[in-house]
Amino acid sequence: DHGYPVRAVIPGHAGARQPKFLHKIDLRPYAHPTLQCRGMPPNIDFENDLAHWPPKKDPTLRTIQTVQEMPVQSIVCWPPQNGTMGKQQNDEIEIRGVAWSGGGSGIYRVDLSIDGGKSWEAADQLHKPVVQHRRSQFGWTQFFHKYKLTDEMKAKISKGEKLKLEVISKAVDAQFNVQPDDPRPHWNSRGVAVNHWYRVKVDVDPKYPAGMTHNPALVKSSSGQFGNTPYTGSHSVPWNEAGWNMAPKSGGEGHKNWYKIATKENVKNEPGIQADVDWEYYRKLECKPYWEQPR
Repeated sequence: DHGYPVRAVIPGHAGARQPKFLHKIDLRPYAHPTLQCRGMPPNIDFENDLAHWPPKKDPTLRTIQTVQEMPVQSIVCWPPQNGTMGKQQNDEIEIRGVAWSGGGSGIYRVDLSIDGGKSWEAADQLHKPVVQHRRSQFGWTQFFHKYKLTDEMKAKISKGEKLKLEVISKAVDAQFNVQPDDPRPHWNSRGVAVNHWYRVKVDVDPKYPAGMTHNPALVKSSSGQFGNTPYTGSHSVPWNEAGWNMAPKSGGEGHKNWYKIATKENVKNEPGIQADVDWEYYRKLECKPYWEQPR
């Protein structure tokens, strides 16, 4: 499934540039003419410009650069998204995660917040499993930190009240590129190279046993669903039925009214695609963008 026995691995470049099931290598003086993973400008949208093959604005779209190097990014792996924790030892919240930057830049620092970005502390431990030189740091950097609760937060817990936290990671790479707060300036129809702050909503409930953590992702995973969840809003349908042809297993269970198989005519010019999105379903969806949802 991931290219056994041979797969191209090109350090520093986006994963989409590293083909599975390697058959041969051609050296060319120009980029491969794919329309996947190009950094589209904000005026290019999916329905009007990319839902037909070839795209309506072709060949204009072919002059847009393909993403080769990814921007600096990070993700919080603990505490779990939408989790609930009991009172923590020493009134500290343990934060663990990973950070990375493209082009071999490496990670210089990871800033962390537990109050939605109002205040910050730098992770006190950065662990790089592989020692690599400057501009050749292609591995992930693990970060660890114990964030002390403020006096106001501790007072709320001592009163028996539930404390709501918003944990955020913000990575800084060796060139001092920093993850942005807001995704709007980076919005693009393909959703590529988007790297705004990762946010984790978690509750500290004094009614829970001390040190105990409820991880809802484990419950979802055990039932075959995608373990993580959006940090704002919710999936309109189960993750494994999100509009694409995933037969025979999912088959759109419970959503047969919108599940469709694409026509041959619709996808005849798109290499490698045998099924397409049910565009009518998505046109009827009422889903506010991230920046208009409650935070």
